[in-house]
Amino acid sequence: LTTIMIVFYFFKLMYSLVKVPKNIKNKVIESRNKRGMSALYSGLSAIAMNEKDLAEFYYKKTKNLIRESPLKLLLEREITGKEDKESKQIAILEKMLLHPETKLLALKNWIDYSIKKDDKEKAFQLAKLIPREKNTPKWFFEKIILLRVYENNWQDIYKIIKLMYKYKKINNKEKADLLGKIYYGKALHDQSKGNINSALKSISLTFRYSPDFSPAIATKASLLFIKD
Repeated sequence: LTTIMIVFYFFKLMYSLVKVPKNIKNKVIESRNKRGMSALYSGLSAIAMNEKDLAEFYYKKTKNLIRESPLKLLLEREITGKEDKESKQIAILEKMLLHPETKLLALKNWIDYSIKKDDKEKAFQLAKLIPREKNTPKWFFEKIILLRVYENNWQDIYKIIKLMYKYKKINNKEKADLLGKIYYGKALHDQSKGNINSALKSISLTFRYSPDFSPAIATKASLLFIKD
């Protein structure tokens, strides 16, 4: 029994000694992460106070202490947000797209930026990455609709409106108003292409949802005049 006890404690001691370097390494990493997160929180607080220089100071401290994370990207974005270095801002947004926590924010900023720069092709590509699910904010559904209007992709517009209604982003009245205006937009597009019969059909659908929409009434009168 004594021999067994001695052997047991001997191997236990050896195991502890083997683990010493790993434990030290873990303690060092834990200490670095703790200091890094403290600097990160201080940087975000500085941004909230509109103290950009202080935020940059804390951000530099995080560079050597913690790896890339959603919070760190948010701090970096806020620091570079007002700069004119387009390539740097785009690089940050690309990184933010890789994290589910910052994906929607990256999409919102990048889509708005692309539209502002009149780069609709990029905005269309980014819109395809917008998740069509219950937790997606209303803004994103509306932005998809706007971009699909630019593309004249009416079928996808109707699908998006149905999703908005399904996920309770709009009520019955808002859905009807939105559909009425979308069909009105399609009628104007068909008219511009010379498709008078298709435009009249779209106007009729507009009245189904918005019977007193005066621009549609005037447009239908104009279309009837053109037809006959």
